[in-house]
This record gives sequence, structure tokens and C-alpha cells, in this order.
Amino acid sequence: MKFYGDANMQQNEVQNAVLSTLSQFPVTPKVGQIAFVNSIVYICVTAGSLPVWVPLTREITAYTHVQTTPASTWNITHNLNTTSVNIQIFDSTNKVVIPESIETTGSTTAVINFGTSADGRAVVVSGHFDGTLKAMYAYTHFQSSSSTTWTINHNLGYNPIVRIFIGNQEVQPLTITHINTNQVVITFNTAQVGYARLI
Repeated sequence: MKFYGDANMQQNEVQNAVLSTLSQFPVTPKVGQIAFVNSIVYICVTAGSLPVWVPLTREITAYTHVQTTPASTWNITHNLNTTSVNIQIFDSTNKVVIPESIETTGSTTAVINFGTSADGRAVVVSGHFDGTLKAMYAYTHFQSSSSTTWTINHNLGYNPIVRIFIGNQEVQPLTITHINTNQVVITFNTAQVGYARLI
């Protein structure tokens, strides 16, 4: 048996195993292979005769708001597209601060109110706090003009899994062609309006 790194085998269990952090998927994937890409664990499975990477974990996304000017109200634009966020506030000495109130005013904004002026930072975290997993789409393309060809410049640096939706139904197009690792072209028999989600 060959292994490299700090694997520890005790009682038929792998202990202290660490996956290498990757910024893109392996060039020659093998079915059953596991990869840790951009903070998400994937496994390679077969879709017909093609290898496909399927996510096993979900990424928790965070935004840090820095308040350099002391204020009694902090208006935060986090752009996490959810009202289910967890916000923790730290003062300028890195001590946790409990404000008078925290209000999520929309899916991308929050307001923190203090009794007096304060500076520091607020860490806004989105994940599965409400029991619903964070959407696992790396890129969403909205096709508002009807066309038989959708050209998507996603700039992800890999060939993603592509899911196409027309209205509220997921559909299979005529072809999905990865021009390169940053662009994909989708073709249909008839002109369509909808959106594509890339994983």
C-alpha cells in the first residue's frame, strides 16, 4: 500500500487525513476521486460515459464590514443574497461587542445600532442557519432575449456542470459545448428565454 503525507491508520480507520487545497479540478479525473476545490469537497462520478464532479459539502460565505469612523449606526451592504445571516461585531481591540439591535433590512443589507458611537468590524456569515443549504451555484446566467444560442462567459477557470431552466422546469438543450474553461455555449432547437446555473 502506498500513501503520502500524514495519514494515520488505526483500527482500520484513516485518521488525520488532509485533502490538498485546489483552485481548479484535476485535469484527468477518475471516477471515485475526491477533490477539495475552492473550499468545497467534490467526488467524481459517472454521468453516462463522462466523469462529473458532484459537490459533497457546502461552502459558508462571509463578508467583513470595517467601520473606521465611529458611528452609532452601521449600515452594511454584504451582498450575500439572503436574510438568514449571522452577524458578529468586534471593536477596534478585537473584543466581541453586543449592540442594541441588529436588523436584516433586505437580502443584501443589515443595520447595526449601538447606544453610543463605535468603530470596529462586523463579520456577516451565510450558510445553512435556517436549515436550508446555501445554493451551490458558482455562476448564474440570465437569458432575457430569446435565442437558439446562449453564450456564457462565466470565467470560472474550469468546465462546470450546467443546468438550464425555462420557466420553472429544468430542460436539456440540444448541445452544451465548453469552448474553454471560461466560456460555454448552449444551443436549442428553438429560441428560448430562461437561465442557466453553473456548478
